[in-house]
Amino acid sequence: MTYRNKKLTESARDEQCVCHGRTGTTVWAHSNKMRHGKGRGIKAHDIFGAYLCFESHTDLDQLPEDKFLQKYGYNKHAWFMDKWEESMIVACDKGYLK
Repeated sequence: MTYRNKKLTESARDEQCVCHGRTGTTVWAHSNKMRHGKGRGIKAHDIFGAYLCFESHTDLDQLPEDKFLQKYGYNKHAWFMDKWEESMIVACDKGYLK
């Protein structure tokens, strides 16, 4: 069964992007890794997400790996895991995971 947490996913509306610090377009961006529960037409478990703005989320989902590496200095998976950790700290500190 896929883990869902509406409180966590909806919390993105009020948070800053952990990459750019922007507000207003932040969403709970889910991991694209199958080991995190991603499947065809199925988002990963809600626990594997990050507070990302429209630009960061689009880049994660659509930029080819080489262009992503040029722009962000990380491969997508390492970058996402960094942003995931930052987002988990915010979510825990603000009580979104209780």
